[in-house]
Amino acid sequence: MPNIGIKLEVSTLRVPHGAPRKVGDITYAPAVSNVARGDVIAWNAGAPFTLVFRERTPFDDAVLHSEQTGTSHAVRTNVRADTPPGIYYYAVGIATPEGVFVDAGCPAVIVH
Repeated sequence: MPNIGIKLEVSTLRVPHGAPRKVGDITYAPAVSNVARGDVIAWNAGAPFTLVFRERTPFDDAVLHSEQTGTSHAVRTNVRADTPPGIYYYAVGIATPEGVFVDAGCPAVIVH
């Protein structure tokens, strides 16, 4: 069972014209997660985060909360052995000192 690592990072940008609100851009490395049944996947970030699988999930739970691991936060889970091949879309919320940032649009896990 290979281990698949996904690193989450947030870069914050000021909204134009000096508005006090900040906008964050969550990036994923790797951008697309190709996995197989039984693989172990670990998401890591420098702040607490939650993953929510929207329509279906390849894991036992559809909502995954990070746990602190030293100076970072992580979610580690296995792809179920009975997971049908397909694309599993999820949303990410990450709480940084600058604010809470959400990406509900495009991250996905692809099970082959």
